[in-house]
Amino acid sequence: MKSATRYSHPPVNEVGITVSLADVGLFNPFNVQSLHEQLAREFPSVQRADPFDGADFEQFAGLPPLTDVPHLSRWWFISSDGSNLVQVQDNLLARNWRRLVGIDEPANYPGFDEIRSSFHNVRATISEWHRRQNTRLPNPRAVELMYDDVIGAPKGQTRALLSSVLNHVQREPNDGDSRGEFVPMGNWQNAWLERIPVDDSEATLSVQIVAASLPSAEGEEVRPVIRILWKASMLVAEWEQVDTFLDAAHAYIAHRFDSLITDEAKLRWSAQ
Repeated sequence: MKSATRYSHPPVNEVGITVSLADVGLFNPFNVQSLHEQLAREFPSVQRADPFDGADFEQFAGLPPLTDVPHLSRWWFISSDGSNLVQVQDNLLARNWRRLVGIDEPANYPGFDEIRSSFHNVRATISEWHRRQNTRLPNPRAVELMYDDVIGAPKGQTRALLSSVLNHVQREPNDGDSRGEFVPMGNWQNAWLERIPVDDSEATLSVQIVAASLPSAEGEEVRPVIRILWKASMLVAEWEQVDTFLDAAHAYIAHRFDSLITDEAKLRWSAQ
């Protein structure tokens, strides 16, 4: 598999690395403040969140929801600019980046390599924190890599062909226009599953595409937008498997994004 193209301004809306743990014990209600202190330099803000069930894949695989354990608490540790965060739950660890500006504005997207490196450093910091307390970071039970891409039509364009963005969508012939008929990007969805080879195992990739027509900020005209949600997931038992999965899943999703999106659409993102 050849290396995927890198873009200066990719249409990434959010990236998430989520690891469900085989047992509670990441922290307890009495030491969550101490845990945050280990990460506060990069993630100074704290926000409480509702407990999370875990990735959908886990329940399809027959695992009970993480929230079957009573009295869970979940916290977000957030960077100063709000775009980066660490999620901790008694039985979950996650690292996210999220876009906080509109799709036409350049976002300070750090790239997957930096997000993955940050996740590794967060995990190492928490593991060392456990070691000093004579406890142990719980083993993982499942891992998910999520990409949320949002691709808007060029500014001022109120109609667009799905086939101008997606290679797997055929153009609809039009007697008066050989380029095909313009179809509003609304009420159109497509979803499927794929398999990702990971060493001697396999991960599952869920791909969901939704096309919509959104009101523009300038007035009542609508603007076509395509959202692609990628979720790669796998059951794991050791942290080394998490690392192997992340490498394979990222490479596969980047390759599939390159093959799915037309060259015409990619021109707007400044390939490096």
